[in-house]
Amino acid sequence: PATLLADDSLKINAEYYISRVIIPPLDRCFSLIGAHIAMWYSEMPRKQHLYLPSTSSEGGKKATISQYFVTCNCAVCEHVTTSGICPACQQQPQCLATTLAGKIRAWERKVALVNKICQSCCGRPSEIDCLSLDCPVLYRRHQAHKDFKQADYIRDLQQQYLSF
Repeated sequence: PATLLADDSLKINAEYYISRVIIPPLDRCFSLIGAHIAMWYSEMPRKQHLYLPSTSSEGGKKATISQYFVTCNCAVCEHVTTSGICPACQQQPQCLATTLAGKIRAWERKVALVNKICQSCCGRPSEIDCLSLDCPVLYRRHQAHKDFKQADYIRDLQQQYLSF
């Protein structure tokens, strides 16, 4: 867990571990009562989280295969594009402005809320230096900060595509 937290480029292949490690024993247990966990899991809806580039991730050492095959997705509609914003979204500046500002606001709020939880747990409003791997908030805080790193990229897109 500490290695995963230390390097933002690494991520757990959750689909692999769930389908290959967790589901088979659960399926054997629940098949005794007629429940089919593998079928249930295959029918579950899944949301794929797309990460936008962050300024810290550019030009770094490539450690995973997914870093060698990078696609550029529109920051507004998430369709594959050649630039940060697809041509269709560029034609709608109001939607572009509200969506990008909303993403930044959501990330800022998420970081503030998670930090507030950690500060109340630690009992001090100063910098949070908790590294307890047993704490579920540690992983939420790490994810919130990882998401927030994308805000600089969004601000660059705002300056590039919106003229206020």
